[in-house]
Parts: sequence; structure tokens; C-alpha cells
Amino acid sequence: MVLKTIAMGFLFGNGSYLRDGWNVLDFLVVVMGYVSLLSPSNLTAIRAFRAMRPLRTINRVKGMKVLVNTMIDSLPLLLDVFLLCAFTFFLFSLVAVQLFAGVLKNRCGTPDFSGAFNVTLASSSSSNIGVGGSGLDALAAGTVVLANVSYEVPDDQSEDMCSGPLSSEVVWYLVDGKPVAEPGSKYAGRHCNGGTYCAPYGNPYDGLVSYDNILWSWLTIFQHITLSGWSDVMYMVMDAVNYWVWIFYVGLIIFGAFFMVNLALAVLAVNFSMEEEAEEEEEEEEQHARERQQQLQEQEKREEEVLKTSAHRSAGQRSLGAAAMGIVRLGAGGISTTSRLIAALKARRRAGGDDEDAALAGSDPPPDLGRLRRLVWPVAVSKGLELTTAALILINTVVMCINWYGMPYKVEQVTNYINYVLTVYFAVDVTVRLTAFGFARFFRVGMNVFDFIVVVLSLVEMIVDLLPSVAGVGPLSVLRAFRLLRIFRLARHWRELNALLTGMFKSVQASIMLVALMLLFLFVAALVGMQLFGYR
Repeated sequence: MVLKTIAMGFLFGNGSYLRDGWNVLDFLVVVMGYVSLLSPSNLTAIRAFRAMRPLRTINRVKGMKVLVNTMIDSLPLLLDVFLLCAFTFFLFSLVAVQLFAGVLKNRCGTPDFSGAFNVTLASSSSSNIGVGGSGLDALAAGTVVLANVSYEVPDDQSEDMCSGPLSSEVVWYLVDGKPVAEPGSKYAGRHCNGGTYCAPYGNPYDGLVSYDNILWSWLTIFQHITLSGWSDVMYMVMDAVNYWVWIFYVGLIIFGAFFMVNLALAVLAVNFSMEEEAEEEEEEEEQHARERQQQLQEQEKREEEVLKTSAHRSAGQRSLGAAAMGIVRLGAGGISTTSRLIAALKARRRAGGDDEDAALAGSDPPPDLGRLRRLVWPVAVSKGLELTTAALILINTVVMCINWYGMPYKVEQVTNYINYVLTVYFAVDVTVRLTAFGFARFFRVGMNVFDFIVVVLSLVEMIVDLLPSVAGVGPLSVLRAFRLLRIFRLARHWRELNALLTGMFKSVQASIMLVALMLLFLFVAALVGMQLFGYR
């Protein structure tokens, strides 16, 4: 940091140290680290800031820097997406409050008569408050009923949501000294099983999931959008209300989780492409600047040499020296044009590297090949070998589909022998192409590397299967699963599949930095958590 400050300047002037946001991050991390060492109280907040030191690596790794710049540049558009998502969640929350407020409070409970006492029904219903609800309509005045009946629910996590018969509507009366229930009205949702009744208990998960007001409803909707346990809550509401609530939840997941959230990903993807293009343009400008600087230096050297030579000549000869300097300048421009042409040819060669093997089909062997390689070259690039390999890959896939649990021993042996023959053929195919193209040209193509790995694994699996001492061993038999990889060799002959697989592999390569950045943030968060909450 000190060296950069001396070289670039601290604050004032273009290109100074603190004019770059990444340098500001480095400066704060370093300064807070020294403050934490000098502070006698060793404040927890300052110690937590020291955990930010690993973030300095972002400025040193180009891929991570591009990703972080993308997220920073995307903040204005992400704010718009956030506001749209918040408004959408608010609408769904409002609908949920209107439809499902209070429905998750009831559970199926077992009646407990330990605290109950007898009450005689009066002729007036207003005098019977506290002993039942609609079930009183079926009982005559003077009937002895039980009041203060409680209900036991197994636990808070019980998913036995219900809508009836409600315990507040149930009237208990004595028949031959035994309590008998008069349930009262029925309800549309799930009914409790015999011997249990729908009693008020509270919202599930310690009251954290509910639609009782707009705030709790918004929080619950947000949980659903994250796809964390949304189906469990949907089943609870279906038990408490009715079957058709799935329409609300499916609409919420499709519109919220699959559409609204992906808007943020789209914003990040667009900005990432723009940031990557900007980085490439900046690199090209720097490269051109270095080339121009180098050319100017070479031109100055040539001019100095010409001037030194012309200083010892006559005036007429000096004019020739001036003409020579003009030729030198023209030559510098030609060098620049030639370098750009060579760079374009190299880029084209890199872009078409994976198609090199396919372009060899039907071509004549290079003149520098040995006798053996010239003999196998026509076979390696022939259309017949390509079609035969594709057909045998399909046959291999069909043979693998024949296997089933409990298949007869003879059928198993036949499929194994067919697999051995196909494995030998694929090994010969790779050997022929490897001999014809040579190691350098063969392994230059990614699909050839894939073929080689699959064939080697298949040969290992065949050898293991043929050895009596290790045949059938559990950990080794897993090699049979690698037979499935052979079907991906069809990508060589199937353009659409080849393009799809190529895109997938390139995406994996591009996501390595994203995974590394995510791990870095997780590591920093873990360090901050240890400093703030560790040993407490």
C-alpha cells in the first residue's frame, strides 16, 4: 500500500491511490487492522473488520474483480427489481391475509376432563355461555353438561391442522356417567379423526408462520419465494381450509420464485456481459498502447542510427538519410498492420481448435508422417469408421437398457460379453486415431480427450470384471456406471448435442470464479461471525 501511494499519489490528481474503489477497500482494511492492534480495549467491531482482509484478494484476481464490478454496477437496476418484487409480495400477502388469517391456529387435540365440572343447561341460551356453541341446539334444558374441558395437542410441530369440529362448538354431556360429545357444525377443511377435536393452539413453528397480519404474511410469502418449505405450509393450509388453496400457492411460486427472482439474474447477466466486454476493450487498448510505445522506441533508435550515419556525409547524402527515415516510419506502420493480422489469425485458430479433428476428414496425410501413420490415416479419417462407431454406441446403450434386477445368469453373461466386444472396439478406434494424428494433434481436441478417458475407464472396468479375485466387489463395480459416458461420444456426430455440451463446459469454466467468489464471501462471513458471536 505504501509503495502504491508513493508511486500514484495519495488523494489528489487523476489516477491517485484513493481514486480507485478497490484501493479504498485495501486502505480501510489495513488501517483498521493497525487500529485493532493499537486499541487497548480491542473492540469487537474492530476485530470483526480485520476479517475483511481476505477481500483484498478480489482486486488481485481478474475474474473475481469482474464479478464484483458487475454486482456493483447492477445495483441501480437491482433496486428497481427489488421494488417490483416487494410490491408483488405485498399483493400476495394482502390476498393471503384476506383468505387465511387465523386458519393455522387450530390443531387436533385430545379432550382432557381433569379440570371439568358439571353444569345444568338453563332454558335461556344466553345463560349457557362457556359450555359450548352450536351443539347446544341439540340438547334440551336441564341437561347436565361438562364445562371447562381442555384439549391436549401433541406438540407445536404437529401438522394436524384442522377446521372442525371446533372444540369451542363441542358440548360434552354425561350418558351413564361417561362424557359424550355433541360436535355441532361441520366445516370445509380437514376434520379431526374420531376422539380428537379442533382446538386452538397457536401458529406453527413457534408462531413464525402465519397470515394473521400483513407483516407476518409478507415474511411468510418471502419464505415461500425462497422455496424453503413452501409445500409443507401449503399442505397445512389445505388441511385448515380446503383443497383448492393450491391455486394460490402454485401461482405464487410460478410468478414469484420462477419469474420475479429471475429478473435479478437477468440484470446480472446483462451487466456481466457488458463488464466483460469493457475489460476486453481495456486490455486491447493497453496492448495497442504497449505496441505503439515499442514501435516508437524502435523508430527513435532507427532515426538516431540514420542521423549518426548522415552526420558524416555530405548535404546530398543527408537528403538520402531523410528519405531513409521516411522509409523507417512507413516500415513501422507496416509492422503494426502485420502484428494485427497475426493476432487475428491466432484468434481464429483458437476459436476453431475444437473443429480441427472434424476438418481432417477426407484430407490427405501430412508429408512428414511415418509409414505406419500413413497407412492408418485413411482409416482414421474415413466416414465409415465414424458411422460404425456411432452405430455401436447406440447398440451399447440398448444393451445397457436390457439389464434389470434379478435377470437370469445367461442373459447377464451375454450382455457382459457384448460389452467386452464393444469395449475392445472402442479401444481400437481410439488407438487408430491416436496413431494417425499423433499425441499432440489428438489431445488438442477436447472430444478426443473425453474419448480417451472413457475408453481407459471401460478397459479398467472390463479387467476388474474378468479377474475372479475382485469381480463383484462393491466399490469396484461402480466403474460400470462409466459405460453411460459412451453415449456422450455421439456429440461428435450430432451437431446440436455437441453445441449444447460445448456450451455447458464453457459455462462450467466461467462459473469457477463465481464459485470461488462465493466461497470467499462465506469464509469472510464465517470469520466475522466468529469475531462477533464466537464463544458466546
